[in-house]
Amino acid sequence: RTSPNWRDAVPLFDRVLSLDPDNTEAILGRVDLFNEAGLKRTALVTLERAVERTPRSVALLSATAAQLSSLDRQAESTELSERYSSYRFDDITWISSRVQLAVAQRNSALAEHWLHRLVSIDPGSAHALGVAANAYFRLGMHDKSLAMFDRALELAPEDVDTMREKAATLGELGRRSEQLSLLRKVLALRPQLREVRDYLEHVEPSRPKADEAWAWEPDRFLSLRNTSAQGFHQRTLRSLQVTTVYESGLSSRFHQIVYQPLTDEAAASAREYAFVYQADRESVQLRGGRVFRADGRVDEAIETNEGPADDPDIAMYTSARTFYVHFPKVNNGDIVELRYRIEDVTAQNTFADYFGEVFFLQSSAPVNNAEYVVVAPKSRPLHVRASNLPGLVREDKDLADSHQIRFFLPSSSPIVPEPTMPPWAELLGNVHVSTYKSWDDVGRWYWGLAKDQLVADDEIKALVERVTKGLTTEQDKVRAVYKYVVQRTRYVALEFGIYGYKPRRASQTFARGWGDCKDKAALIVSMLRVAGIPANMVLVRTSMRGAFPSDPASLAPFDHAIAYVPSMDLYLDGTAQFTGSRELPAFDRGALALVVGENGSRLVNLPEPPAEETRRSRQLEATLAPNGSASLDMRIETTGAFAPQWRDRYHSPQTRRDRLGHDIASDLPGFEINPGPTGIETSDLEDIEKPASVHVRGRAPQFARREGDDLSVPVAPGERFVASLATQSQRKLDIKLRYASVLDDTWTVRIPQGLVAKSLPAPTSGSTPFGSYEVTVERKDNTVSVHAKVAFRKTRITPAEYPAFLAFCEQADRALAQRLVVGKPAPAASTTSTH
Repeated sequence: RTSPNWRDAVPLFDRVLSLDPDNTEAILGRVDLFNEAGLKRTALVTLERAVERTPRSVALLSATAAQLSSLDRQAESTELSERYSSYRFDDITWISSRVQLAVAQRNSALAEHWLHRLVSIDPGSAHALGVAANAYFRLGMHDKSLAMFDRALELAPEDVDTMREKAATLGELGRRSEQLSLLRKVLALRPQLREVRDYLEHVEPSRPKADEAWAWEPDRFLSLRNTSAQGFHQRTLRSLQVTTVYESGLSSRFHQIVYQPLTDEAAASAREYAFVYQADRESVQLRGGRVFRADGRVDEAIETNEGPADDPDIAMYTSARTFYVHFPKVNNGDIVELRYRIEDVTAQNTFADYFGEVFFLQSSAPVNNAEYVVVAPKSRPLHVRASNLPGLVREDKDLADSHQIRFFLPSSSPIVPEPTMPPWAELLGNVHVSTYKSWDDVGRWYWGLAKDQLVADDEIKALVERVTKGLTTEQDKVRAVYKYVVQRTRYVALEFGIYGYKPRRASQTFARGWGDCKDKAALIVSMLRVAGIPANMVLVRTSMRGAFPSDPASLAPFDHAIAYVPSMDLYLDGTAQFTGSRELPAFDRGALALVVGENGSRLVNLPEPPAEETRRSRQLEATLAPNGSASLDMRIETTGAFAPQWRDRYHSPQTRRDRLGHDIASDLPGFEINPGPTGIETSDLEDIEKPASVHVRGRAPQFARREGDDLSVPVAPGERFVASLATQSQRKLDIKLRYASVLDDTWTVRIPQGLVAKSLPAPTSGSTPFGSYEVTVERKDNTVSVHAKVAFRKTRITPAEYPAFLAFCEQADRALAQRLVVGKPAPAASTTSTH
């Protein structure tokens, strides 16, 4: 009846009525279906016949009265309703309708009759008392209306709905102070009621709070207008955050940000300022926004709006929203000031009583006067770590019942971005605050949050039995479970509220066929435990966010979750659809992680596999033609971090030819794959446990370039490491490579008849702490084979190491840039004799 195919219920109702013609549920179900089909009179006839057979059925009488009313036969409907009420004098819904009718007719006596009956039937019903209160108010009996609200609140003193209705009534009566007092009480009970908060802010001016006294007045930051900007397009003159932490771990944050655009382009973008907040548990209050013009004029912010901060590209949807403040036109040199608050407004802390946050003191542009203040009850000691920045001052101060910590940085040098640098979050100086004392505390909390979600139901048990059937080794079972989760459950992240950290039940993820990283990790752990293989949940700070100090203990660093198999020392990422169980994804490698379980937790760094485990091996056979074109036969095999990229890019037969042709042509211009199935052959790219390999045949019309009468032929890969990794003469920031890797190429060139090798690449090799390179050459008849191998073994290079790394890249580039030169053999020298 309630399914999309509701018409299928018709024959089932008919079968019921054939067995029991007076079955009320079937009759009413049939009537509903008639109404949905637009057959209102047929429905009425059905009800009237049923009432004739069962005249005292209150359900049928009520339905018939409603049906008559829907056909505008009000007199008959009223008569039948009276008959119904004689049987069901305690039907509150029907009595309420009588009250509404009497009020609409302005019949006070009749209304009071029905109200007395309504309240007498259920004197403990807040709903009945609310109906009475609203009815008395509409009849002008204001004292009786308020008395009914008071009776309801005596029964349920924290009934927010009743309090709001009474507040609305007080407002209508002009008793504004009582209304606002009651609404403030509502807000104390339900701080997340945004409409109440907005109403209070509208009707009574909000007074500055104590933390807003930390804000600078305009004369202080305006005095910095003409100081040196060090050649940057924009600078921050004041960055303040004052955080007040409560006993529950909830908090209130006040921000003052003052910035100055210094070019026309920066001024255009300075018209809008955006920040993110969590809409399900936080509210935003804009406390002021002004533009201070060079001529002394001051303009206010003119518009605000907000939008979701989701990322549909990776199917991630959260409660985060971006709040935008739009200023009037901003000119080069104007100063923009913004003050705003972000308040936790939930009645309870989603994360028990934990509080933690990171405040950044630096930016990619100059920041003056960065200040962070945190105030917490003395009963909630804070664990704090600040970056070691020159000039950073810390001040601790005991207040009456709280402790205040202040960090102030008068100025900070901007961090100028450089290619292949670590992520910003790793580089920017910051203050990290947490109420957790140790990582064991974090682990215990998370285990308590997640443990019940790992319980397997009968369907998961049957699934594990099915996917591991016939498998005997632990490794095979782990691979089977992992493959099922990564390939049979889609990645969709709905991270609202506590589900930003808490995984959903494994049985729910299995039933739905989708989940986020936590959900997939929980499903892997649950399935492995059913298979008799212990496994743990792991919280991860991915390398996309950069390294992070291991103190203080906190939830703030983490943005990902995976699974861990202790017996195999194996980490499994359920979101890595094209990654094998032994191919840890690049963004997990070396990442900070917390392994969580019932027996405790431990902080680790995920493994960074050696270079030899991430390898691209390429064997190319080229049959060279005299005009410089060549027929090519190429076999490529990838392992480790390379393999998932290839499986993902080439797994679809519909796009494989175009993508392979494009990618190979970037190294060998003009390359065209042979038509037909022999042009491309691949391994089973759905098998994530095997290397990804491709066999391609085709033609390169410009394989060799002409140099006079000779041909210059490439015999090594086209990668150039200076151009991709070491473009600067010197650096101030580290280089961070995604993973260690090996490129291993063997190029074999068959020289056509009539041509010979005139110049061969020189064998060469080199080894450094960063990696190694090697080129070897073999010549046999008119065939030349060149083996080129480059390994990158170190993934982080410091500025002090950079000159040596640059030299290594240059040496490797020179080795790979060597070419084979072929041409016609030199004519034999003539011999003459003199007599």
